[in-house]
Amino acid sequence: MARSVQVESSPARVTLFGFPSVPAHAELVHRPRSVRLTHALLALAGCWLAAPVLAIVPPHVPWLFGALAAGLYFGWKQWRGPYEVRRLEAKCPNCGGELVVRQGARIDLPHKLTCFSCHHEPLLEVDGA
Repeated sequence: MARSVQVESSPARVTLFGFPSVPAHAELVHRPRSVRLTHALLALAGCWLAAPVLAIVPPHVPWLFGALAAGLYFGWKQWRGPYEVRRLEAKCPNCGGELVVRQGARIDLPHKLTCFSCHHEPLLEVDGA
């Protein structure tokens, strides 16, 4: 059964100290804590349950440690970021350059962006989040 995804199209702004705020448009998917925790625990359990099986394959110890480390890494990736970016249209308040966040990135708000034109780091702030 397909899961219903609630995409929040929110008015946002990009702020940088010493410059007026610039309006932005963000489409974000909220990932509740329960969903993030479930996905993180499943990733952790999947890798850690595979660890004893992988430890049978020579050389034994590197595969075991690799599976344990992979569980921690994938669990952390699933846990972080309560918002997933679907689309972001934003400009730098300093130089007007396009600010880029890849689609599918998991972020927290306010989110520090990097302007590759002027190398400042403005903040993305979403109203109501």
